[in-house]
Amino acid sequence: FVETFAFGGSSPVWAQDQQGGSNVDMDAPSKPFSLADAVGISSSAFAAVMVQASMWLRAADWLTSFKARDVVPVRDVWPVTSAEFPEGRPALKFELGDGAETDNTGMMALLQRSVGRIAVFFNSNVGLAEDFDFCNADLLKHELRGKVSNDLLDKFGVVVENAGEYLQHNKVFSSDDLQPLLCEFQKLHRSGDPLVVKRELEVQDNHKWGIQGGWNVSMVFAYLSRSKSFDAKLPADTIEELQTGGAFANWPNFKTTFQNTGKFTSYTAEQVNLLAGFSEYMVRSNSKLFSELLEG
Repeated sequence: FVETFAFGGSSPVWAQDQQGGSNVDMDAPSKPFSLADAVGISSSAFAAVMVQASMWLRAADWLTSFKARDVVPVRDVWPVTSAEFPEGRPALKFELGDGAETDNTGMMALLQRSVGRIAVFFNSNVGLAEDFDFCNADLLKHELRGKVSNDLLDKFGVVVENAGEYLQHNKVFSSDDLQPLLCEFQKLHRSGDPLVVKRELEVQDNHKWGIQGGWNVSMVFAYLSRSKSFDAKLPADTIEELQTGGAFANWPNFKTTFQNTGKFTSYTAEQVNLLAGFSEYMVRSNSKLFSELLEG
């Protein structure tokens, strides 16, 4: 990992240092990497789509003089070499975008490091479908788009990509383990409880991410979907808003864009607070599962 103040600069001065180390000499980047830069990259979910549509963008540039790719973050990035491939490589300019285009959960990076206990929260805009039988249907023969988040499906080898996403190389668990998990989610949902499930899963090899399989990981999956038990504990005026769809339309799976009229990505303080309260409720009502996971 490169410290943030050094990100965006040239490759290390000495070729052997490109393999990593605790004290590596590097030239400082021309502009320090800031929190605003990180937030801008994280918000650049459109980057991959714009890069893929390069032919149309060139036409748009010519017709309107608006250079669409100018809004995509660009930074110098260099590769980490190894004993097998020791030759130093210079930094090249890369267009950067939202990490959700490859993995929206952070799970892949944890499995790369062989972390044995992981709690993952799927705070998606796609809730668990209520009109689909996850327990009995043959999942591989049905279109699951819009029924469950692709951030979960891809880890089991079921790829449902949206434009600009690269999820086809994210399989780390057996496809056979998906249905029991989704079935348990559905049972919890029908009983009105938050969707929190603990599983012991075998990790599979993933050469794209450099993950070596053959070992078991303890997982707690927490999936954002409506819970009747939580809703019932809310103040009467909040319950009324949930029922009418006013200030909390699409609850709890708010849209990622234009949830609120005239606002591209922002949520109101009330929406954020309600989501925070629900997340706390999910953890507290399943404190035993989380304690078992974290205490080992």
